[in-house]
Amino acid sequence: MTTLICWTFHRGSQSLICAVEEITKASYEVCVLPSWNIELATVEHFTDSGAAFRRHAEISLRFREVGWTTEHRVMHHRTSPRGTDTLRASAAI
Repeated sequence: MTTLICWTFHRGSQSLICAVEEITKASYEVCVLPSWNIELATVEHFTDSGAAFRRHAEISLRFREVGWTTEHRVMHHRTSPRGTDTLRASAAI
């Protein structure tokens, strides 16, 4: 599994994460994980990365419209063939 993009949203004392995960080359998930109640988490499944990124953009826009602020990060996280994890993050505007 690879995290392709992960944005953290804040409003008051609450935060949530909206991310796109590559499960396989033909399987993607858009996840929304609220820190205050993980039972409210949602996961949507896609077979096209473009559709997953468009959905992430729609969700992100709606959060910003109702007062959430964001930290934008593009993540590249892969498990190497040796079983060790690598993680790189780059800032995005």
